Amino acid sequence: MEPLTPAQKRQIAKEYLALFGKSLDSRQSELIANAPATANPLFLRVLLEELRVHGVFEELNAKIQVPPQVLHSTRGEFAVELKY
Repeated sequence: MEPLTPAQKRQIAKEYLALFGKSLDSRQSELIANAPATANPLFLRVLLEELRVHGVFEELNAKIQVPPQVLHSTRGEFAVELKY
């Protein structure tokens, strides 16, 4: 699978979060679209899920840090740690 482009990442984030009545402002969208780690579709999905369940969505500008720490395992799996 090819890495996601910034335009694809913006569209996926917009459509996914819209399913839950959420949206990103332009700064948040650009942070995610330009983060190298989000070129991986699975990583992007995990990040969006974390953002979706964040309690006060409007406060994300002050709290979001992309790219988050990624911890790789020997099996190629990863964990995401968002810094709030």
